[in-house]
Amino acid sequence: MLSPQKIPVFKIKSAYGLNAQEVESLLNALFPDNIFPFEIWRQAYTKWNMHSPLKDGPAKPPELTYLSGNTFPAPFYAIQLVGSLIEPTRLGNVSALENGFEAVIQATYGDTPFPFQEEKEGLFQRLHEEIKECQLQHMTPTVWRMFRPLTLEYDFIHAMFPDTIAVNKNAAIRHLHACGYPLRQEVKGITHSLVDSVINSPAPEATAPPAEPAESAILVPASLWEGKTEKTVRDGMMEQGFRLAVIAHVLHHWCGVENKTQLGRWLGPPDLTDRSYLRLADKLLAEAAALNIHPA
Repeated sequence: MLSPQKIPVFKIKSAYGLNAQEVESLLNALFPDNIFPFEIWRQAYTKWNMHSPLKDGPAKPPELTYLSGNTFPAPFYAIQLVGSLIEPTRLGNVSALENGFEAVIQATYGDTPFPFQEEKEGLFQRLHEEIKECQLQHMTPTVWRMFRPLTLEYDFIHAMFPDTIAVNKNAAIRHLHACGYPLRQEVKGITHSLVDSVINSPAPEATAPPAEPAESAILVPASLWEGKTEKTVRDGMMEQGFRLAVIAHVLHHWCGVENKTQLGRWLGPPDLTDRSYLRLADKLLAEAAALNIHPA
């Protein structure tokens, strides 16, 4: 599924005996150039045509935002994954979504037992039952999702997400070797001979990235936010295609939404924990701080 240059974090973790904190340190060290958060999920999405039934036209990949920075915000990417792929798809072709999950599990864990098998079976049992209930109640998917949010069953997806992240294999090996981590066991894709070859070969020379042009100003018309309620601002800006970070900036700085948990609740998927909403708001505002946002 992945190219030979990339490998899931789960295999790195298994090969070097890393705990969760050590995995987090590795991801921060490799971020952003040597991490591919949605690679495995995107391939499964494409193969099984997982898509939302609420959008017209052909299926499109989920709109997932990649962030820059000094640390890798794995929880934020997991929230995006659920909100952009899993949640919109739940009343569509559940069989395709389930097959896509199996493809992700196989690419990540291989022959190792999936640690969240019971939770996964519970989720898809609930999804299949939900479609029948929706039809019996004669509700549209939009109305059903509004009044019947399904989020408790998503917790295991957040837990498994770091395992599914693809990283540059050689970069990970070099970093772990430099930190004094020995290869504890061979796994598919990482052998003792490969590790010896990587650490004994010259590291690729770092090249300075090309200078990026100055980002043009993002202008937000006053008619979209001045004197409007938070919901009106959010809905109007979404209809105009503004990214979530810009909407968060406008709501927080211009409309006076000081409660970041509430801000995250306005912009995130339904029924997350308060802590998840707070993390989402912090990440969006941090992303917005790097943008050139001005009223128009």
